[in-house]
Amino acid sequence: MRLFQDMRLILLLFVMIGGFLIVSGIDTMCVVPTDGQSYPRSITLCKGNYGLKEGIALEGEGIALDCNGSQIKGAYSGRGITLKGKEISVRNCDVENYESAIAFDSAQRSVVRDSILSRSVNAVSLVD
Repeated sequence: MRLFQDMRLILLLFVMIGGFLIVSGIDTMCVVPTDGQSYPRSITLCKGNYGLKEGIALEGEGIALDCNGSQIKGAYSGRGITLKGKEISVRNCDVENYESAIAFDSAQRSVVRDSILSRSVNAVSLVD
């Protein structure tokens, strides 16, 4: 009988914690970026500081990158974040130490919001 009560208590705790995560809007799925990686879908980065010499790219339509306040840091060359496609949204990023922090590579109707682009030769570049 005691074991049954303990199991019910554990199950109740899991339900309560799961409900809290859903109600509070905490996103439990995040991505640790890989240097030079191209992402064809929307992603949220796990909060952190990332040394990405080759940066990352988003390629697609109607996708979004939420850096979650993360820092993406290069080696004073290349591109930090490259956008290729249509209607790509980037937000909450801190990008520094690149030739171009953000590169719009034939990107259409795309936007960068609430981000810091610093210590780069170009904060934004347009490439066709």
